[in-house]
Amino acid sequence: MNSEEKFDVIIVGGGPSGLGAAYMLAKYGFNILVIERGGRIGSKNIFGGRIYSYAFKKIIDDFEKDAPIERWVRKERLSLMNDTDALTLELSVGNEYNNSFTTYLSTFLRWLAKRVEDLGAFILTGVKVDKLLIEDGKVTGVLADGDRFKANVVIDAEGINPILIRDARFREDWKPHEVAVGVKEVIKLPKNVIEERLNLGDDEGVAQLFIGYPTKGIL
Repeated sequence: MNSEEKFDVIIVGGGPSGLGAAYMLAKYGFNILVIERGGRIGSKNIFGGRIYSYAFKKIIDDFEKDAPIERWVRKERLSLMNDTDALTLELSVGNEYNNSFTTYLSTFLRWLAKRVEDLGAFILTGVKVDKLLIEDGKVTGVLADGDRFKANVVIDAEGINPILIRDARFREDWKPHEVAVGVKEVIKLPKNVIEERLNLGDDEGVAQLFIGYPTKGIL
């Protein structure tokens, strides 16, 4: 591959959306280039620990058998709290409605990237896209690390910080009330301890939301 080659589609960003789009397009025979600024796929991505599988099940054959899934979320809990007590509501989710799972995002994305490459798409990592190439009012490619890559279509999958779109003045920057800052902490426990403390069966997962006293003044 060289920077003089023209692609059907260039996708900026190797996260779930970018790789999902790349997989779907490559599956139908399009010549695809994914450009990811992280040194390796998954190194720049963060998430809340849970992925909804509906879209992936539709486009990837044998998704459930092949994907690096940790636990299917089979229980949904909502805890209403004050400073001394909590009331928890629980909904058990049957298999037919079980559309989300927990995983390590970096592992999941590397698995998905391998599937994308197996379909003939190209993935460049450690490359920062500097700007969109625009000719006669049409996006015709990208400038990345000094190289020009041309394409019929460019998909921006940068995520929450759409720097290219903003710099090209296709949209305004986020307003303060449109975004929020989240704090994530990962606590590692043995498999048996997780299942005992959270009352889970083998490989069952749970999603639990706490509101009230802990979130007072935040939500």
